[in-house]
Amino acid sequence: MDNVSLTIHQQEIFCLLGHNGAGKTTLVNILTGLVPYTEGEFYCTFLQSPLFSHFQDNQKAFSSILELRQSVGFCAQQDFAFENNTVSENLQFFAEIKNVSKHTIATEIQRVLHKFDLTQFQDMKASQLSGGSRRKLNIAIALINDPNIIILDEPTSGMDPVTRREYWEIIRKLKSEKKTVVITTQFLNEAEELCDRIAILSKGRLFAVGSADYIKKKFGTGYNLVIESSASKEKLASQTFQIITKIHQIIPSSYSLDDSTASILKYALPFSEQDKFAQLFSELEQIPDLNINLQLISLEEAFVKLEMNSDCIIGKGSTNNDEFKARLSDLPNTFYQGKD
Repeated sequence: MDNVSLTIHQQEIFCLLGHNGAGKTTLVNILTGLVPYTEGEFYCTFLQSPLFSHFQDNQKAFSSILELRQSVGFCAQQDFAFENNTVSENLQFFAEIKNVSKHTIATEIQRVLHKFDLTQFQDMKASQLSGGSRRKLNIAIALINDPNIIILDEPTSGMDPVTRREYWEIIRKLKSEKKTVVITTQFLNEAEELCDRIAILSKGRLFAVGSADYIKKKFGTGYNLVIESSASKEKLASQTFQIITKIHQIIPSSYSLDDSTASILKYALPFSEQDKFAQLFSELEQIPDLNINLQLISLEEAFVKLEMNSDCIIGKGSTNNDEFKARLSDLPNTFYQGKD
């Protein structure tokens, strides 16, 4: 990791987003005390002192890490359930490690089994579970002892789309229970739909933090104008020249998107031309039988642009994208944080 600085708020779902090798797992391993770090400070509101990798008082450091781990539930990428033990046996083992009272272990196990719909599998060996159910077991282990902070490293990997959506609802419920949830993911739709704020990592550097809308607005190209005919594809074809002419007359910097077809016209409209949108829509609405939609660019488009220009962002290269340079010019060097 290199010069990473961020704040994770209480009672939020916070996402670490990045490609393979970006540093997501390394960062969460540092946050959970699994990996020492060579310099810097890590503060947690319920600890009496910061966690350092090189405490002069080693006993103090060890005590702080133990205190942290009592309040944090962690689900790593790797499957750490014991294959030859049943689901209930795995949960009991980790409950004992987390010092759950012997009087409440059975109740706690049933609580997490019910939360993840694993009750029917409680007497089944972990090796007999499907990939998605095994992943749910690992997340259930992280929630033993009802921690205030939950860190999940790519928790939905291996899950089918339906199971992934069910997991999202569990995460939203955790937030409603006043938990702080940190997840890492490569799924852009997961980051956008589930998380309050997103931190984008690349090459061990953190260079964007904010809501999905902030990142899309700050680093995306603008809006996508989508035009379809309410009559027929042939009708749109006969109107295409008139539509394109109006778009280019009012917003010359607009351009056609690659996924435009004979039945759907798509144009990119820069953020800098927003003051002309009303005039453009007024002109287009005079053309009969058109359905006109304006869409903010997707998080994927903004993420790809950030990745393509990451060397410029972290000060190790240059970019030929003048618009992107201008967008970076009013931001602090190497780190961009959204207020929304």
